Amino acid sequence: MCEIRKVSDTGSGSGRVTVPKETLREMGLVDDDGNIIEGHLAFEETDDGSARVEPVQ
Repeated sequence: MCEIRKVSDTGSGSGRVTVPKETLREMGLVDDDGNIIEGHLAFEETDDGSARVEPVQ
Protein backbone atom coordinates (compact mmCIF):
# COMPACT_ATOMS: atom_id res chain seq x y z
CA MET A 1 0.00 0.00 0.00
CA CYS A 2 1.28 3.44 -0.84
CA GLU A 3 0.87 6.11 1.81
CA ILE A 4 1.44 9.80 1.20
CA ARG A 5 3.62 11.34 3.92
CA LYS A 6 4.57 14.98 4.37
CA VAL A 7 8.23 15.97 4.23
CA SER A 8 9.15 18.71 6.71
CA ASP A 9 12.23 20.93 6.64
CA THR A 10 14.42 20.39 9.71
CA GLY A 11 16.16 23.72 9.21
CA SER A 12 19.56 22.06 9.02
CA GLY A 13 19.69 21.05 5.36
CA SER A 14 17.71 17.84 5.89
CA GLY A 15 14.12 16.71 5.65
CA ARG A 16 11.98 14.73 8.07
CA VAL A 17 9.29 12.15 7.29
CA THR A 18 7.09 10.60 9.97
CA VAL A 19 6.88 6.82 9.73
CA PRO A 20 3.63 5.22 10.96
CA LYS A 21 4.05 3.24 14.17
CA GLU A 22 2.52 0.14 12.56
CA THR A 23 5.20 0.25 9.87
CA LEU A 24 7.89 0.58 12.55
CA ARG A 25 6.30 -2.37 14.38
CA GLU A 26 6.53 -4.48 11.21
CA MET A 27 10.22 -3.51 11.01
CA GLY A 28 10.79 -4.71 14.58
CA LEU A 29 11.26 -1.19 15.95
CA VAL A 30 8.39 -1.18 18.48
CA ASP A 31 8.57 -3.15 21.74
CA ASP A 32 5.78 -5.15 23.41
CA ASP A 33 4.70 -2.08 25.40
CA GLY A 34 4.25 -0.01 22.23
CA ASN A 35 7.41 2.08 22.70
CA ILE A 36 9.60 2.87 19.73
CA ILE A 37 13.00 1.21 19.96
CA GLU A 38 15.88 3.47 18.96
CA GLY A 39 17.58 2.18 15.86
CA HIS A 40 18.75 3.04 12.39
CA LEU A 41 17.10 2.93 8.99
CA ALA A 42 19.00 2.51 5.73
CA PHE A 43 17.78 4.83 2.99
CA GLU A 44 18.57 3.79 -0.58
CA GLU A 45 17.72 5.72 -3.73
CA THR A 46 16.98 3.52 -6.73
CA ASP A 47 17.70 4.16 -10.40
CA ASP A 48 14.02 4.87 -11.11
CA GLY A 49 13.93 7.74 -8.59
CA SER A 50 12.11 5.88 -5.85
CA ALA A 51 13.55 5.17 -2.41
CA ARG A 52 13.72 2.10 -0.21
CA VAL A 53 13.91 2.27 3.57
CA GLU A 54 14.92 -0.76 5.62
CA PRO A 55 15.86 -1.28 9.27
CA VAL A 56 19.51 -1.89 10.05
CA GLN A 57 19.81 -4.87 12.39
